[in-house]
Amino acid sequence: MSPVATKNREPVTDATVALDWRRRRGRRRLLLKVLIPLLALVLVAAAIVVVGFSSLFAARTVEVHGTRVLTQADVRRAAAVPPGVSLARLDLGAITRRVDALREVANARVQRSWPDTVVITVTERTPALVVQQAAGYVLIDANGVAYRVQADRPAGTALATVDPGNATLLTQVATVMGSLPPDIARQVDTVGATTVDSITLQLTRNRTVFWGDAERNADKARVLAALLDHKGSRYDVSAPDFPAIRR
Repeated sequence: MSPVATKNREPVTDATVALDWRRRRGRRRLLLKVLIPLLALVLVAAAIVVVGFSSLFAARTVEVHGTRVLTQADVRRAAAVPPGVSLARLDLGAITRRVDALREVANARVQRSWPDTVVITVTERTPALVVQQAAGYVLIDANGVAYRVQADRPAGTALATVDPGNATLLTQVATVMGSLPPDIARQVDTVGATTVDSITLQLTRNRTVFWGDAERNADKARVLAALLDHKGSRYDVSAPDFPAIRR
């Protein structure tokens, strides 16, 4: 194609047209590179405002799961979830710590459930043994934590005949009870000790188990399970590698 010349103008050629088109395309690309990130920032900012501050996502409901001794109202009071605050701005860690502070709670988990619900799941402590006091029976878990007093002794829970003021000894005894398989733990009527290496279990049917200290509990529990298949009145697992039965 021949160049087209006009007065006071440069000749227009195919190369000139192509160059002009490339320049316009470059400007459009540059404009898009600027506008797209700006648009994304605007959308993100709008989403933050809506999720973080809009009443559409404000906490309205608190669901509680896992309670047995505690009531759901107990957990809600302890959680103290601030009403009307957006789920996104709730401090779940602080709520969890408040629920964990309940003596009956072994652990708690707090989650958001959009658009307006807080879900609290608790695992309550279970008694490994009880100590009888004037106020009633003190429930103690397998970690030696005393967490509740009640009038009645829970069925199938061993009574500890140790000095309740001796926290170390009480913890050792609770650890032993927590190591027992459930079917054996239910057979323990009382558990006593005067020192940390004299732990003794009194089982049903007038059977006694000398446990010794709270070391190698898993080994002792496994050995005891095997020994109980044999008739006897006294079982000694204080040295689990050399157990003994007295008939």
